[in-house]
Amino acid sequence: MIKLDGQGSLYRQLFNSLRNSIISGDYRAGEKLPSSRSLARSLQVSRNIVVSCYEQLNTEGYIITRSGAGSFVADYPIQTKASPKKMPSQAHALSSTAKKSLAHWQGYYANRVSRVKPVINFQYGPVDINQQLLSDISKISRKSRTILDSNYQSPAGLARLRESIAHYAQQNRGCRCSADNIVITNGSQQALDLLARLLLEVGDHVIVEEPGYRGAAQAFTNAGAELIRCNVDENGLNPDAFQTAQKNSNIRLVYTTPSHQLPTGVILSLPRRLKLLEWANAHNAYIIEDDYDSEFRYLGRPIESIQGLDQSDQTIIPLPVIT
Repeated sequence: MIKLDGQGSLYRQLFNSLRNSIISGDYRAGEKLPSSRSLARSLQVSRNIVVSCYEQLNTEGYIITRSGAGSFVADYPIQTKASPKKMPSQAHALSSTAKKSLAHWQGYYANRVSRVKPVINFQYGPVDINQQLLSDISKISRKSRTILDSNYQSPAGLARLRESIAHYAQQNRGCRCSADNIVITNGSQQALDLLARLLLEVGDHVIVEEPGYRGAAQAFTNAGAELIRCNVDENGLNPDAFQTAQKNSNIRLVYTTPSHQLPTGVILSLPRRLKLLEWANAHNAYIIEDDYDSEFRYLGRPIESIQGLDQSDQTIIPLPVIT
């Protein structure tokens, strides 16, 4: 009836075995369980393990412990010995947005999976993680744990971390910001999803680069926006093309990767950066400046951001910081 299968800790094995025996009806309602001492002796485990299991089962309502009398299976109907006939499994209903997103990403990853190992891997995204880097990250993590406040922090993130990021962005990316302008997210994709839900109404239009990053396009589509795809040339995204798109559309956002356009690699020229800022200011639109790999340069410092030129605070950067 009680089995220890060697999978996991002795406590977890015993607790699961007792709980499953009660649920299945092997132990009937009102039946007395073996004493902790006798059960520990028969299983050749520490009595403390058995006591801890009984205490947890009592807390969760599977058994009732009476002082001086012992432990008994709870006398309300929790057993499922005669379980109902299993119904045929049915697919759970998904929203139309979820179906569109699922189809998009299934097709995306299907296209990326190749059965032939490439001679040269042009896939973007992977970072060379070596043992020394992992060791450094581990040391920093251990050091940080000694100074972190365990109380709830601001939803924007740990204040000291936001201050450090703001200082770094000012010094290395030419950003105009303070800690109050920093919100820490779990990666740029979460940041894009958050921005889409904060700034977009269903039916709003968003300009994206063509070709461009699919993840951003999908985040905006999930929020109910309509995409306007603008071609990229040797100087990056062309704001002059917005004029045609603007006539019949309420353009709320422009998404661009100016420092290293994805996937062409071109850099948005300074005249176009200024034109983009002028256009956004004139139309009360936002610019999302995705600096997805600004840290990775073979020569020279990272290219300074559009946000540093923005005097109207209409540029938002999902900024990966690697120091």
